[in-house]
Amino acid sequence: MESSNGYIQVADFVIFGGILLSSAAIGIYFAYKDRRDETIENYYFGRRNVSPVLVAISLSVSLISAISVISIPVEIYLFGAVFAWDRIAALIYYFVASTYYIPLYRRLRLKTVFEYLDLRFNRRIRFFASAISMTALIFYLGITVYLPALALSAVTILELKWTIAITSIFTFEIKTSDFYNTKYNWFT
Repeated sequence: MESSNGYIQVADFVIFGGILLSSAAIGIYFAYKDRRDETIENYYFGRRNVSPVLVAISLSVSLISAISVISIPVEIYLFGAVFAWDRIAALIYYFVASTYYIPLYRRLRLKTVFEYLDLRFNRRIRFFASAISMTALIFYLGITVYLPALALSAVTILELKWTIAITSIFTFEIKTSDFYNTKYNWFT
């Protein structure tokens, strides 16, 4: 919808809000429906009767963020075809992970890579890897919230502090409901 002042209009907000509210409603419905079965087995693996392809799609969709949508075009613009080498390397490590690691985790019925580190090495290595992972995730989530807030403040009359608050709330809501949306809504 074209605007005379360069900002998004009320109809854009209504559509955006409707999409976010429908996502929240689906997540809340299935969280309520499965409230009695709050096991890790159910949450991560769908009682192990969900196809591995669907689990992979759910995890992939969970990792697509503002970093991917906003920064990858900028990186390609700045560095050109060098980004293609990153994708070629990704194909190699996806192949290795799907051929060697994922079948091993399924055979050992492990829930996380940290359980494997505990089995293979010791608890100190597990805690060290977990701490590194949590630290990286804190920085990643900060950027994931800041980039869409910056973009939203550029196209609305809202100040950056308000768009950060809005994107923080909706990021939390979407991340808590995305597994249920993927597992139950899209593939049933």
